[in-house]
Amino acid sequence: FYDIPGTRPGFIRDKTNEVTTKALFVENRLGLTDKLSLLTGLRYDAIDLDVTNHGSVTTTNPRHFTRSWEPVTGRVGLTYQFIPSANVYVQYSTAAEQPSTTTQVFDVSTGKQWEVGSKFDYLDGRGSATVAAYKIERKDFAVTDPLDPNNSIPVGAQSSKGIELASSLRITPRLL
Repeated sequence: FYDIPGTRPGFIRDKTNEVTTKALFVENRLGLTDKLSLLTGLRYDAIDLDVTNHGSVTTTNPRHFTRSWEPVTGRVGLTYQFIPSANVYVQYSTAAEQPSTTTQVFDVSTGKQWEVGSKFDYLDGRGSATVAAYKIERKDFAVTDPLDPNNSIPVGAQSSKGIELASSLRITPRLL
């Protein structure tokens, strides 16, 4: 990377960050009837951050620090298979992510998602498609401070919603 006059300097190697993540998860699909299924899942993460500061030491930027998080997230959903090649579903899930900053003050960011949609096959199984509507909410995450690029600040929340369309088609037995 080259420094351009009037812009922020390029990448500076002033810290060594080591992140270790271990996860344990379980999922289950329970057939409530021959067409209706309950989907559940649970995930436990053990996240360890080890930071060594190679730059100036301050009270907010010590020589070395470690931090650990242990978020538990999950999901629950229902799927209704109304014909063999098509279903509708609804799902709620939670998420957690380690801070994108290497300071000591931030906790994991959390999120939740609601989704409703349908998956189906067409052309005798040569094609498949998904149509879904979703809403995602995320909170407690850090961004770069616009007034001080060397600092991070907490952000209250962020959300997005939309519609997702996806399709695939196997044109011939040898393609896709």
